[in-house]
Amino acid sequence: MVDALSDILHLLESGRLSEQVYTSPASVPDYTKLTYEQLAGAVGDDGYGHGWPQLGGRTVTDAVAHIKNVLSEQSGERPPFPAAARRGGDLRC
Repeated sequence: MVDALSDILHLLESGRLSEQVYTSPASVPDYTKLTYEQLAGAVGDDGYGHGWPQLGGRTVTDAVAHIKNVLSEQSGERPPFPAAARRGGDLRC
């Protein structure tokens, strides 16, 4: 998501967006699967998403909770999502 937004901003700022030609897909994408994979990572052989390497193996939701926990700990507060921190590598969605 972040990479896509970055690409769009660069295209807009460079004035190259008008050079892009849209072509419709040959078939209708599976939007449910695409949405799931965007949040949870690519589906493995077990049928579950296992997070994103860019997020330390976390799903998008787990990454946001982890960021909040780290910020809370750094400010001396109790982490609001301790279960997310304890869960470790089990990222089944």
